Amino acid sequence: MKKVICSRIARNSVIYTTDFVLQMFVQAAYAILISSKLGPSSYGVFSSITAVSIIASVFSGWGCDQTLIAKVSVEKGLFQKTLGSGLSIILLTYPALLAISFSVLHFTIPPSLIGMGSLLLMISMDLLFTKVIFLTKACFVVFERAKGQLVINLFTTITRLLFLFLALTLSSEFTLNTWSIWYFSSGLISAGFSLMYTAYNFGTPQFSNLKAGFISGMQFCIEQASLAALKDLDKPIVVAVMNSEQAGYYAAAFKLVDAASSPIRGMLYAAYVRYFKFCRTSERDGIAFSFKVLPYLVIGSLIIAVLIYSLAWVLPMILGEKYRPAISIVQQLSLYPLLIGLLGTGVDLLRGIGRQLIRTYIMIGSSLATAPVLYLFLDLFGIAGAAGAKIAVLAATVTTVWWVIVKIRGQA
Repeated sequence: MKKVICSRIARNSVIYTTDFVLQMFVQAAYAILISSKLGPSSYGVFSSITAVSIIASVFSGWGCDQTLIAKVSVEKGLFQKTLGSGLSIILLTYPALLAISFSVLHFTIPPSLIGMGSLLLMISMDLLFTKVIFLTKACFVVFERAKGQLVINLFTTITRLLFLFLALTLSSEFTLNTWSIWYFSSGLISAGFSLMYTAYNFGTPQFSNLKAGFISGMQFCIEQASLAALKDLDKPIVVAVMNSEQAGYYAAAFKLVDAASSPIRGMLYAAYVRYFKFCRTSERDGIAFSFKVLPYLVIGSLIIAVLIYSLAWVLPMILGEKYRPAISIVQQLSLYPLLIGLLGTGVDLLRGIGRQLIRTYIMIGSSLATAPVLYLFLDLFGIAGAAGAKIAVLAATVTTVWWVIVKIRGQA
């Protein structure tokens, strides 16, 4: 027990959990402020825009953050070249992704709700700045420097919250169009800080070997896009099928549940790099490690699930009475922390033991199933069906992943 408590993974777990808990409070404050000030309708539109841009941002850089972790965890000397390659590919992929994202949203969201320039700014925020931030955080993950990632996460979340306060204070009227400028500016400052902080700790990036970075990131990119679709594809669909107000209830409920799941993501981050190290020895060692981590994830996520369900009634007290319909959605999503914990552990293990192709197939299948299942559940149950569809797809994905792992374990 003493050995476990004193290990680096235990220390990093504590730091990552502290990081995500602090983020949870800052993000909760951000979600409460912006959802209450915009109202359900505008907040539903904002959530749909960010959902599409986040899915598209996975293709920005072509999986460069995951490529960096996979390469540098094995050979530290590749760090500066891999970082430079990732930054270059982010810039190269930006124009095409901006055009695609803008086209999708322009024909989905009525122009009366947000201007074209504002829409471009919001999309660019995730395609450029969010991706750069993710790339810099991957640098600290691969070197198991959890404190550095804590600094970046807190700086970016606090900066966004600060700019929201400034927008509310200095803007004569707080709308999506006025917020887009502040939103873009907060991302620019956060990305700039993250790059400088990373360069200070590990050295400046070297812009070379672009082809190698592009090719190796392709599979990671497809897989991460599937994960992003599994998480966020439901929001623009709810806007299209129901209306922006119903989407606002759902988006607010999911945002708070997702924020409450931060400690689980902290544990997953702490264990992630270790899968590559354990699995270099044998598949059996990697699988054994995942089964050691699993009980802690299950216990932690179940505690969070109970708290989410039992405290859902306070939502209207925080966001206002207009968000009372979101209470039942929060309760229906209470199993979300458990499912993402099980899914994260399983897919990280599959990547570590070299079963990337199987992992990719599972995630693509899950993302493709999201839309038809969501349409069916919305048709049968209304807005309550959105939460049911997310839980159903996640549960089916988790079952498939762990069935594959048990099969591999029997053959190892």
